[in-house]
Amino acid sequence: MVAMAGVAGTVWTFQQLSWFLAPTFLGFNLVIAAYPIYSKLSHRGLPKWIAGLLMAASLIASVVVFGLAFSWAVSTTVSTVPDYVPRFTELYNQLLHSFRERGIDVDPLQSAGQYMDPSHLVTVGTSLLGSVSGILSAATVAFVTMIMVMADSMGWSERMKVATGTHPRITHALVGFSEGVRRYWLACTLFGLIMAVINGITLKIFNVPLMGVWMFLTFITTFVPSVGFFFAMVPPVITALLMNGWQNALVVMIIYFVTTWVVQGYFQPKVTGNAVGVNITVSFLSLLFWAWVFGPMGAIIALPATQLVKSLVIDADPKARWVNSFISTEAKVTGADPQT
Repeated sequence: MVAMAGVAGTVWTFQQLSWFLAPTFLGFNLVIAAYPIYSKLSHRGLPKWIAGLLMAASLIASVVVFGLAFSWAVSTTVSTVPDYVPRFTELYNQLLHSFRERGIDVDPLQSAGQYMDPSHLVTVGTSLLGSVSGILSAATVAFVTMIMVMADSMGWSERMKVATGTHPRITHALVGFSEGVRRYWLACTLFGLIMAVINGITLKIFNVPLMGVWMFLTFITTFVPSVGFFFAMVPPVITALLMNGWQNALVVMIIYFVTTWVVQGYFQPKVTGNAVGVNITVSFLSLLFWAWVFGPMGAIIALPATQLVKSLVIDADPKARWVNSFISTEAKVTGADPQT
């Protein structure tokens, strides 16, 4: 009972500090992912400060490019959404008329139609602006954390050596966590680029507007395991329905299902789960749990957060390593103490 109360209190604390913990953890992840740049350059004889500057420049440039692409996607979407409202209203009225002719109750649809009222759209726009403000605040915390951690990263190897002298199991678990984090972010980035290109070709062939925006959306949602494909599919399918008709939208949806769902719904969780040492089921449950704890950003850092807990609580303790036989991709456990 005491242990359960402690876990519940810890989770509650995490929820209250989600505005700080989630972006801070993301900043740590980004530096860990970029750290091999520093280690390889320093091993080749470059001064540490030069290697550190090159690592920082590479990481900051990547973050800036991503931020600019995100700003472009948001501004493009906001500026073009009003152009689709008349077409949506037309299709909505046609659907109501068709249902009335067939004697189908249209009251639920009429209730839904109020959401297209201009005053409601203003309310939605205001809430979206608030969400963007929250995203900017989280991005600022993550960026500042990233800068601070990079400033200290040049002394990581010496600190790890000192800590290994007294707590080798903990440091070995942290090394495993770092390696898994790098594999995870690399796998997600590669999957994102591949799926963005595949979906971009599909959208180009079927003349779906805002192709670049939907490609960027595909890239972002690859960092949300298991369910990210759904959020990548819905907006372009709706756009195809509004601008090109239901036949075009149906074909686009089928192709998205065949490509995006298969890759992002099955293969990617399997690969990223292997990277962090958990199976597909635990990967999906991790997404739900950390999204509940940290909100939308929790969906992005779900697997790295799960791996950190696994590394410190399970992998670092020989008496707890037997749990890996149930949560890992393979029923294989090494270094576990038997039960007495």
